[in-house]
Amino acid sequence: MEWLAHDLAEKNLEERERCAILARTPKMLEKMGQKLFLANIPAYFPGRNRDFLSAPFRMLLAILRLANRQSDKKALAQLNKAFFELEGADVSPSEITFRASTGGLDWLRAWLAAVKDLTDLAPETRRLLESDINPLINSLSYDGFSKALLEWARKRQNSGAQAEADFNEFAAETKAWNRVLSEIGRKYAGEAVTLRQFLRELDLAPQTPPREKGAVSCFTLQASKGLEFEHVYLMCLVEDELPSWAAVRKGEGSREMQEERRDCFAAMTRAQTKLTLTFSAEVFGWRKDPSRFLTEMGFDVNG
Repeated sequence: MEWLAHDLAEKNLEERERCAILARTPKMLEKMGQKLFLANIPAYFPGRNRDFLSAPFRMLLAILRLANRQSDKKALAQLNKAFFELEGADVSPSEITFRASTGGLDWLRAWLAAVKDLTDLAPETRRLLESDINPLINSLSYDGFSKALLEWARKRQNSGAQAEADFNEFAAETKAWNRVLSEIGRKYAGEAVTLRQFLRELDLAPQTPPREKGAVSCFTLQASKGLEFEHVYLMCLVEDELPSWAAVRKGEGSREMQEERRDCFAAMTRAQTKLTLTFSAEVFGWRKDPSRFLTEMGFDVNG
């Protein structure tokens, strides 16, 4: 990381603005951001309007949108996907629509009814979806439920039982969420904001502060999709990071390893002119071997 910061320090402001640092996890980017700060290099961590990436925020927004609009197909699909990632429970969209039509329910209530029938639902999840959600269901009061869901997500993340990929961008998105809440509060100056107004303001509000001159863009691999930069630094190509620990555990021929390989290749294609790949013998205090992907590309990492 020190080398990367030093290399960027050698560039002028305009050159830095055309650079991007890509890493697999927000934790790695956060550490890199600290190194850039010490080197007096501004870092820019872009967010995306209307496009939260972490599973908790996708679940939260899907629930809010279903409460606001009772038959939102896109929101229902997003809710099912995010809930499966977080809880491991698969709820069929056809079952939801069937319950809704036969029971005279809106889609959110039908989804909740199907979830409550799950026998292996975690107690804290059941509490969230059986009691904490009631103010939203009964009166479209979204604030208390939003806080409860995010607290539920934080506890799951801290428990260590949840896949790290499910929480990519969660910390950064939490900051963006709180900033948007403050901006909406200032705009309406203490007035009650309906759920419909809140969702509209959320769609329009920027999630990141203005970019400083000479700032280097920092993205996770997932957040960089569809973007290109003149010079890309793809950092920390080591075993257990890229590829991930989960993919390494699954084995070379696993679907997870193939996905990691594709993600690595896709990240490399973000570079228009120059690509720099980095690895380190130690990451967060742990000894690491160079990524197998480097060897597959023909690099001699043992020389």
